[in-house]
Amino acid sequence: LVLSLSLVMGSAMFLSEDPDVPTSPPITEVRGILDDALVNYPETRFRNVRFVRTGFAGGPKTITGFCGEMNTQNRMGGFTGWSPFFVSPDPVANRAPDRLYVVGIPGRMDEYSRGFTAQIVGTFCGDGSERLAAEDYSGQLTYERR
Repeated sequence: LVLSLSLVMGSAMFLSEDPDVPTSPPITEVRGILDDALVNYPETRFRNVRFVRTGFAGGPKTITGFCGEMNTQNRMGGFTGWSPFFVSPDPVANRAPDRLYVVGIPGRMDEYSRGFTAQIVGTFCGDGSERLAAEDYSGQLTYERR
Protein backbone atom coordinates (compact mmCIF):
# COMPACT_ATOMS: atom_id res chain seq x y z
CA LEU A 1 0.00 0.00 0.00
CA VAL A 2 1.41 3.34 -1.01
CA LEU A 3 0.02 6.48 0.59
CA SER A 4 0.39 9.72 -1.26
CA LEU A 5 -0.03 13.09 0.34
CA SER A 6 -1.08 16.06 -1.74
CA LEU A 7 -1.77 19.57 -0.57
CA VAL A 8 -4.93 21.10 -1.95
CA MET A 9 -5.56 24.71 -0.94
CA GLY A 10 -3.53 24.26 2.24
CA SER A 11 -5.37 21.22 3.58
CA ALA A 12 -3.94 17.72 3.65
CA MET A 13 -5.66 15.15 1.46
CA PHE A 14 -4.91 11.45 1.62
CA LEU A 15 -4.90 9.36 -1.51
CA SER A 16 -5.19 5.65 -0.96
CA GLU A 17 -7.07 2.75 -2.42
CA ASP A 18 -7.74 1.55 1.13
CA PRO A 19 -11.39 2.40 2.01
CA ASP A 20 -10.45 2.59 5.71
CA VAL A 21 -8.30 5.68 5.13
CA PRO A 22 -10.39 8.87 5.31
CA THR A 23 -9.92 11.47 2.60
CA SER A 24 -9.15 14.09 5.26
CA PRO A 25 -8.74 14.13 9.06
CA PRO A 26 -12.02 14.55 11.01
CA ILE A 27 -11.00 17.83 12.67
CA THR A 28 -14.52 19.20 13.29
CA GLU A 29 -15.78 15.94 14.77
CA VAL A 30 -12.76 15.61 17.07
CA ARG A 31 -13.10 19.22 18.26
CA GLY A 32 -16.67 18.36 19.31
CA ILE A 33 -15.42 15.33 21.26
CA LEU A 34 -12.78 17.45 23.01
CA ASP A 35 -15.35 20.14 23.86
CA ASP A 36 -17.67 17.53 25.39
CA ALA A 37 -14.98 15.60 27.28
CA LEU A 38 -12.62 18.24 28.67
CA VAL A 39 -13.33 20.47 31.67
CA ASN A 40 -11.92 23.55 29.92
CA TYR A 41 -11.29 22.85 26.23
CA PRO A 42 -10.68 26.53 25.33
CA GLU A 43 -7.62 26.62 27.63
CA THR A 44 -6.22 23.21 26.63
CA ARG A 45 -2.83 23.22 24.91
CA PHE A 46 -1.71 20.60 22.37
CA ARG A 47 1.66 19.57 20.99
CA ASN A 48 3.12 16.86 18.76
CA VAL A 49 -0.31 15.90 17.38
CA ARG A 50 -0.30 13.45 14.50
CA PHE A 51 -3.06 11.76 12.50
CA VAL A 52 -2.66 7.97 12.65
CA ARG A 53 -4.35 4.70 11.94
CA THR A 54 -3.98 1.41 13.72
CA GLY A 55 -5.51 -2.01 13.18
CA PHE A 56 -6.47 -4.54 15.79
CA ALA A 57 -4.30 -7.64 15.94
CA GLY A 58 -6.20 -10.49 14.32
CA GLY A 59 -9.10 -8.26 13.35
CA PRO A 60 -10.23 -6.36 10.28
CA LYS A 61 -11.17 -3.09 12.04
CA THR A 62 -8.96 -0.08 11.43
CA ILE A 63 -9.19 2.97 13.69
CA THR A 64 -8.02 6.44 12.69
CA GLY A 65 -7.48 9.21 15.18
CA PHE A 66 -5.07 11.73 16.66
CA CYS A 67 -2.17 11.05 19.01
CA GLY A 68 -0.21 13.67 20.83
CA GLU A 69 0.18 15.44 24.14
CA MET A 70 -2.20 17.80 25.89
CA ASN A 71 -1.97 20.08 28.90
CA THR A 72 -5.46 20.73 30.17
CA GLN A 73 -7.05 22.16 33.28
CA ASN A 74 -8.61 20.19 36.10
CA ARG A 75 -11.79 21.25 37.91
CA MET A 76 -9.76 23.45 40.27
CA GLY A 77 -8.33 25.42 37.35
CA GLY A 78 -4.77 24.11 37.59
CA PHE A 79 -2.98 22.69 34.58
CA THR A 80 -2.36 18.96 34.80
CA GLY A 81 0.92 18.82 32.87
CA TRP A 82 1.65 17.34 29.47
CA SER A 83 -0.08 13.97 29.08
CA PRO A 84 -0.20 11.57 26.11
CA PHE A 85 -3.65 11.21 24.51
CA PHE A 86 -5.55 9.43 21.75
CA VAL A 87 -8.83 10.75 20.35
CA SER A 88 -10.97 9.27 17.59
CA PRO A 89 -14.51 9.70 16.30
CA ASP A 90 -14.73 5.88 16.26
CA PRO A 91 -15.18 3.90 19.48
CA VAL A 92 -12.15 1.65 19.90
CA ALA A 93 -14.13 -1.30 21.25
CA ASN A 94 -17.66 -2.25 22.25
CA ARG A 95 -16.73 -2.17 25.93
CA ALA A 96 -14.96 1.19 25.51
CA PRO A 97 -17.42 3.64 23.98
CA ASP A 98 -15.29 6.64 24.98
CA ARG A 99 -13.64 8.63 22.22
CA LEU A 100 -10.91 10.41 24.24
CA TYR A 101 -8.20 8.68 26.27
CA VAL A 102 -5.68 10.73 28.26
CA VAL A 103 -2.92 9.08 30.30
CA GLY A 104 -2.52 10.61 33.74
CA ILE A 105 -5.94 12.28 33.81
CA PRO A 106 -8.24 9.36 34.61
CA GLY A 107 -11.90 9.80 33.80
CA ARG A 108 -12.60 7.25 36.53
CA MET A 109 -10.59 6.79 39.69
CA ASP A 110 -10.29 3.00 39.72
CA GLU A 111 -6.97 1.36 38.82
CA TYR A 112 -8.48 -0.76 36.02
CA SER A 113 -9.63 2.33 34.12
CA ARG A 114 -6.25 4.06 34.46
CA GLY A 115 -4.49 0.94 33.16
CA PHE A 116 -6.97 0.51 30.33
CA THR A 117 -6.51 4.14 29.26
CA ALA A 118 -2.72 3.76 29.21
CA GLN A 119 -3.09 0.56 27.19
CA ILE A 120 -5.38 2.25 24.62
CA VAL A 121 -3.00 5.20 24.16
CA GLY A 122 -0.01 2.87 23.94
CA THR A 123 -1.72 0.65 21.38
CA PHE A 124 -2.99 3.40 19.11
CA CYS A 125 -0.05 5.78 19.43
CA GLY A 126 2.83 3.33 19.70
CA ASP A 127 5.11 1.67 17.20
CA GLY A 128 2.24 -0.22 15.56
CA SER A 129 0.49 2.96 14.41
CA GLU A 130 0.91 4.39 10.93
CA ARG A 131 1.29 8.15 10.60
CA LEU A 132 -0.97 9.32 7.76
CA ALA A 133 0.56 12.76 7.26
CA ALA A 134 3.72 14.61 8.21
CA GLU A 135 1.70 17.59 9.44
CA ASP A 136 1.45 18.53 13.13
CA TYR A 137 -2.25 19.03 13.92
CA SER A 138 -1.74 20.80 17.27
CA GLY A 139 -3.02 24.11 15.95
CA GLN A 140 -6.01 22.55 14.24
CA LEU A 141 -7.22 20.85 17.44
CA THR A 142 -6.87 24.06 19.44
CA TYR A 143 -10.21 25.65 20.37
CA GLU A 144 -11.27 28.42 18.00
CA ARG A 145 -12.57 31.52 19.75
CA ARG A 146 -15.41 33.22 17.93
